[in-house]
Amino acid sequence: MLGVFLLRPPVIISFATIALTLAGSLGLTAHAAEAEGAQQIQVIHIPKTEGPLSLSPRCSDYLDRKIDPKAPKAAPPVKHSPPDPTGMPVLLVGDDPTSVSSLPGSLPDQLPLQQLEGSPEVLRRIRDVMREAGAGLRKRISFFGASHTGADMWTGRIRRLLQDRFGHGFILPAALYKGYRGSDVNLCRTKGWLADWVGKRNGHGDGRLGPAGMSVSSSNSRDFGWIETTRQNKHGRKVSSFEVLSLQQPGGGGLLLQVDGGEVHRIETSGKEFTLGRTRIEVSDGPHRLQLRPAGDGEVRLFGVSLEREGAGVLVDAMGIRGRQMKTWLQWDQGLAKAGLEALGPDLVVLAYGTNEASHQNYTMDEYRSDLSLALSQLRSRLPEEVPCILAGPSDRGIRLGDNRFAIWSRTEPVSAVQREIASTYGCAYWDWQAATGGPGSMVAWYFTKPRMAARDLIHFNRRGYQWLGDRFVAALDALETDPRLD
Repeated sequence: MLGVFLLRPPVIISFATIALTLAGSLGLTAHAAEAEGAQQIQVIHIPKTEGPLSLSPRCSDYLDRKIDPKAPKAAPPVKHSPPDPTGMPVLLVGDDPTSVSSLPGSLPDQLPLQQLEGSPEVLRRIRDVMREAGAGLRKRISFFGASHTGADMWTGRIRRLLQDRFGHGFILPAALYKGYRGSDVNLCRTKGWLADWVGKRNGHGDGRLGPAGMSVSSSNSRDFGWIETTRQNKHGRKVSSFEVLSLQQPGGGGLLLQVDGGEVHRIETSGKEFTLGRTRIEVSDGPHRLQLRPAGDGEVRLFGVSLEREGAGVLVDAMGIRGRQMKTWLQWDQGLAKAGLEALGPDLVVLAYGTNEASHQNYTMDEYRSDLSLALSQLRSRLPEEVPCILAGPSDRGIRLGDNRFAIWSRTEPVSAVQREIASTYGCAYWDWQAATGGPGSMVAWYFTKPRMAARDLIHFNRRGYQWLGDRFVAALDALETDPRLD
């Protein structure tokens, strides 16, 4: 386990104020504050350190299961009705390899590129974002969605293709659940953190979930979470700043921050109102570990950390929660969500929802159209008008019926149709994910192709499949450069 933190005065940069001077005279930890628009951001400058290389990279070396905080009481299990494939198309897959080759999408590398659809104006805005990134300007693409995004394999591939030297992007410092990960970054946490999102039955239920609709919280000083640059992996080896987004709230406790093995800095999360707290930790460009833990004098609620580097390139955020639908946006605290998205400041937003909407058989398309319209209206209210978005539609799905029989999930296409119908109304383009993989039935084909590209559940993809999809999505963005529709 890590030893007890010793609080020492941090390095203070920027301008001094009477409040900071008073805080210092009272023996409190004070940091510089900078104004960014209507928001205040605390800035901590860390002198050059040796990096985390002398520390063990193994999370298990920092955990002591006997004394670490126990996990919060588990939420009651949710009972799900099994899907009913009655009346859906059925595929027969025989033992003969030719039966697989006849399935839709059975030869992924021979599939035509699925282009972005939308109005010329929206497509030009997306093209301009990519042009400016190629010209050396700093750009950010924020992905929101469900498990396809939360796994950070699809988005991780996109991040690498769009220049991963710019930084990792936005991620929770304590994993939301087992299976939550970030590509090209190391995470470690104790079990005592309470993970929260809309619909979490043991969550706060107050909608205060920040820009990504999720949070982790704890008031136990033995809890910690850390984020570290990679060691052997050639990707994600350096970072020059961490920006921490947290909740300022009545009764909030102190948040302790430590980079590598250096000084510990205390950030106050107590405030008169519920607002977004922003803290930027500036470090020398290189390998680093940021550790966060509650001081133990009140709840600390974290919305995430953005790992960034200076310079040109594209930063990719992966903000996904398994099983979620976009209508959950309607239950987020709108002020915190807006402030959080303004803090990230994306140049392009990608919304990868629809697979879970298609899974719920009692969810009518009229209800979906209404909910999606309301959620997209909220997104537009948080973004400058010129910032475009992309709806990445639902992926194909199959269901095992036994032996060599598989049903094709027929609700995917109606959900796609709704997204295609209303995307341009809200300044969005549309990318047909199901068509990109070959159309209805392609998930079954991808499970039988060699090498395999789909997971056994016939809902998700394996790493190879997600990487292929990342390649094709970036190719669709690149294709806008020579798209005759935009002449």
